[in-house]
Amino acid sequence: MVARMERQRVLKDRFRAFHFLVWEGAVVSRLCPPAVLADQLEFLVPWLAGGNVRLGIVPFTAHLGVPAGVGFSIHDDTLVVTESWHAEMWLDDPADVALHIRAWDALAESAVYGPAAHRVIARAARALRETH
Repeated sequence: MVARMERQRVLKDRFRAFHFLVWEGAVVSRLCPPAVLADQLEFLVPWLAGGNVRLGIVPFTAHLGVPAGVGFSIHDDTLVVTESWHAEMWLDDPADVALHIRAWDALAESAVYGPAAHRVIARAARALRETH
């Protein structure tokens, strides 16, 4: 718990900027107990307001320029970290980074932000309450 709180502290550093994209499946999938998922959904809401953290949700109904694939993160346009079932890969080849940046940009165009993203989260929370 302490380590997680320390990792979250960096999000409040106004000298750093973050842009997260989340597939709608991540906010509706029941990979944890309902109470935990409800807490996670609640945690996302403040980040929808903007600031140094930008949170977009790619809804199921979005027109996708590229298919959603494995998760990845881009660090300062020089490093991509991606994971498979068995390994974490650090990609620093400029061609690999450029490919992931193009995929990110396409997915970011398909994402919803602000009030529209809040509606996706609220819909997921409502469905969670209705089943429990």
